[in-house]
Amino acid sequence: MRRIWWLIPFLSVLPGALAAQGFPAPAVETAQVIQLELAPTMWAPGTVVSRNDARIAAEIPGRITWIAEPGEHFAAGEVLATIDNQALKIGLAQQQAEIGQLEARLTFNEQELERLQKLTRQNSASRTQLDGATADRQVAVMQLAGARAVRDRLNFDLQRTTVIAPFGGQWVERHQQTGEYTAIGATLGRLVDTTHKEVRARAPINVAPYLDRDMKLVVKADQQTVTQPVRAIIPVGDEVSRSLEIRVLLEEPAPLVGSAVRVAVPTAFPEVVLAVPRDALVIRQEANYVFRIVEGSAEQVEVKIGNANIDLIAVTGNLAAGDEVVVRGAERLRDAQSVRVIGRREQDMRINSDG
Repeated sequence: MRRIWWLIPFLSVLPGALAAQGFPAPAVETAQVIQLELAPTMWAPGTVVSRNDARIAAEIPGRITWIAEPGEHFAAGEVLATIDNQALKIGLAQQQAEIGQLEARLTFNEQELERLQKLTRQNSASRTQLDGATADRQVAVMQLAGARAVRDRLNFDLQRTTVIAPFGGQWVERHQQTGEYTAIGATLGRLVDTTHKEVRARAPINVAPYLDRDMKLVVKADQQTVTQPVRAIIPVGDEVSRSLEIRVLLEEPAPLVGSAVRVAVPTAFPEVVLAVPRDALVIRQEANYVFRIVEGSAEQVEVKIGNANIDLIAVTGNLAAGDEVVVRGAERLRDAQSVRVIGRREQDMRINSDG
């Protein structure tokens, strides 16, 4: 292979030489140096769960006459399954007949009581007869109330032979089949609200002082990364794992229920820092640099890096908030080289970092 060491001096001055010969300045994209709060974080494991996830059970025993197929969607109040109600209908008809008899008896007792009250005022009936009629009427009233209560219970049981969805969702599991006999409390299937989701994550107890209900946390699932608000912090630690639970809301489109995710949890209080997009960093073995735009030229500035979030990373160096740095095209630049700015990137000032 022919040695090319003799080309190195020429390559170092090539950008300036090309510019002098009329070649166009390289095109770059820029962004501003911003000041914001960043905190170091750790990744806590989490799982996507539904805010409404229920094992639907039978409330009365009986033979299942119909049950929904897995995968079907239901709105709140729609029928998931039905249980044979013929025996309850027969019992309800018998109870209605008994109520009719008791109502007739009560009518007779009231009429008898009214007649004896008149006779007593005329001294034609004894006080004992009146007291007996009063007691008979009271017994009839109580018997009728008891019969009506039994009727109401039968009606309630009859309603429960139709199993309805307590919330909107998807019927994801079916544990029993049509024709099977079910018992009270036996699971018929599982209904999951696949629209309203959240992340359930566990983090070490020692991060509790740095968590706040009003903060937003970064959630990463496969190639998707989003920043979502904390819904709840469960202030009770597990005595075995020494961890506490964090609930983070998710907006659609969100990963499937059961998906594994990671949540960036702060491990210290945030500090005010200068930050640049990660793409602005030019990493070299000897140092890290950014290129600041000054009067149409790229000025190389050495920086030290600190905490970071999804897009931004804290830097210290000869920079100030509002400075414009190159975020695209920096790798091929040289100090003091003229550039053409073809676009400016908007910053996403997320508070939490991914350490």
